[in-house]
Amino acid sequence: MENGSGQERLAATRECVIVFRLVVETTGHVLYGEILEPPTNGRHRFVGTIGLIEAVREWLHEAISQPDCSDDPSPGVADTEHGPVD
Repeated sequence: MENGSGQERLAATRECVIVFRLVVETTGHVLYGEILEPPTNGRHRFVGTIGLIEAVREWLHEAISQPDCSDDPSPGVADTEHGPVD
């Protein structure tokens, strides 16, 4: 591994905050829920475990295609160019 590759990989990352709201049976099966994005108030609703997985994949696809997780990051969300926000 080259010396700069680890730093380059870290510089190409970012942190995003999402919240999972789940309704789960006592047996552990996910009935339904939503993924919430606090900085943007975005929501991805889903039904069942498969729906949860698909919602996470959809959210990841959208997050990767965005230049940043939000225009107005939540307190404590790291900005890879400027470091953690106080």
